[in-house]
Amino acid sequence: MFLISDAQAALVSDVVSDNRSPFREDILEKDLVISKVLELVATLNASPFQLAFGGGTSLVKARGLMDRLSEDVDLKVITPTGLSHSKRRSVMRQIRAEFQELLKANYFFGVTAQAKYDGGYSQLTIPYQSRFKSDFQIESSIKLEFFAQVALAPTTPLQVQSLAYTFAGVVSETQVIEVVALEETLAQKVVAFLSRLDQIERNPKIIRHVYDIWRVRELSKDRDLMQEIFDFSIDELSSRHRVFTEPAIGFRALNSLAKDFADSPNVQAAYNLQLPAIASAPPSFKEAAEQFSNLAAALFLGSSYSRAIL
Repeated sequence: MFLISDAQAALVSDVVSDNRSPFREDILEKDLVISKVLELVATLNASPFQLAFGGGTSLVKARGLMDRLSEDVDLKVITPTGLSHSKRRSVMRQIRAEFQELLKANYFFGVTAQAKYDGGYSQLTIPYQSRFKSDFQIESSIKLEFFAQVALAPTTPLQVQSLAYTFAGVVSETQVIEVVALEETLAQKVVAFLSRLDQIERNPKIIRHVYDIWRVRELSKDRDLMQEIFDFSIDELSSRHRVFTEPAIGFRALNSLAKDFADSPNVQAAYNLQLPAIASAPPSFKEAAEQFSNLAAALFLGSSYSRAIL
C-alpha cells in the first residue's frame, strides 16, 4: 500500500516540531498523498476530452490558500456538447479503468470504485498507509470524483503545491494541472451545499462549502460568469436529484434554504465541529454564514429563474 517516502515523513515531522505548520502530521501527510494522486492525474490521457481540477481542494493545492485541510479531489471530465449518454458512459468507464491501473502501478492498492448518474459520475476511494497517529486521526483514504460536464469556463494551468514543502520553505518539483475557473467552483459550491443541507447531521463535512466561500471573499471574480454557471448548475441539478426534478422546484427550495440555513442549530453545530479540525484560523460561524448568504442572495436575485418564477 502507498506510503509517503522516508524523506517526506522526516520533512513533515520537522515542520510540525519546529512550529512551522498550523496542522498536524497526519494532515500534512494526506496533503502529500493528494499531491501524488494529482501527479498521476496529470499523466492520464483523456483525449479528446479534458480533465480539470476543481472543488475545495483546488483552492489549497492550486490557488495557494494554504490554511485548509486537503481531503477530496474533484475532477471535471470536460465533454463536448451533445455527447450521447452511451458515449459518456464509455468515456468515463475507460478513464476510471485506466486510472485504477495507474494507481496500482504506483502502489495504491485496495481502490474501490462506483459510478452513477447514468455514467456521468465516478468515484474512487483510494486508501494509503499512514505513518502518523493522532487522537484526531483523519481517514487514511482519498476520495476522488470524476464529473462529466460540458465546458462552462476556460481552465487555467496551475502548479500543484504541497503544504509541507511550502511551510518548510523547500522548493520541490511541482506538477502543472488544468484548474477550473474560480467562478465555477464558487457557484457550484452554493448549489452543492444548499441541495445537500438535509444531510448535515450525517454528513457534516458539507459545511466546508460555507467556509470556502468565505475564504475566497477577497479574490477577483467575474460575477456575470458566476451567474451563468449558477443557473446552469440549478438546471443540471434537476437531472439527478430525487426531489428537485424541475429547475423551478429546485430554485424555489434552495432559495428558501439560503435565507434560513444560518438559523439552524444543526448547521452551526456542524461548523463548530468541522472547521477547527480542517482550517488553521476559521472565522466565526456568523461571519462565514453571512458571506455565504450574501453571495447566494446575489446569485438567486440575478438568476434567470428569479425573473421567471419569483
